[in-house]
Amino acid sequence: MTNARNTTHPEAINWSSAIKWGDIVAFHFPDYAVNTEDLSAHRPWLVLDLNVYVGEIYLTLVRGHKVGALPHQKHEILIATHEAIRSAGISQPILFNCKQQLIVSTKHVGFSPMGSDTPIIGCVSGEERHHLNTVRARMRALADLKAERREETLRLQTAIREFNGLPAGSELIIPAPYSLHDKI
Repeated sequence: MTNARNTTHPEAINWSSAIKWGDIVAFHFPDYAVNTEDLSAHRPWLVLDLNVYVGEIYLTLVRGHKVGALPHQKHEILIATHEAIRSAGISQPILFNCKQQLIVSTKHVGFSPMGSDTPIIGCVSGEERHHLNTVRARMRALADLKAERREETLRLQTAIREFNGLPAGSELIIPAPYSLHDKI
């Protein structure tokens, strides 16, 4: 799916500080449906976002899939035009489903260069980049709404505890997918 690595990238030596959203990287993530011993099986991944936590850069990646017969959805980025394929550094049309995300550090061994100084193989450009920006904005807006709902739940729990004369603070119940007490 990928072409030869882009060795002419201007920031090849320090790629982790030059990477930005919209870049396409070659990344190896173990796929248990195929041979996991073959580290040359780097696949194209789209950099959806990047964040710095405790001085380390983490990337939100979206895996590229072969284009099927199904029409793509609003949250998918389709790279299919000749110009977009060339700019992305790939050899065939590809689809990125932005709902299937993976967050990894730039120090992850899946980024280890194989014959090149950078895993960056290209970038999304033109109309596809505009669509990617729209998808990113929509996803951030939904994340903000979820955060507001969590905050409102905590405020409500605090008010109920205060009304019942219970101490507020560390005894707050925070909604979680499962109870830790069930596992102990």
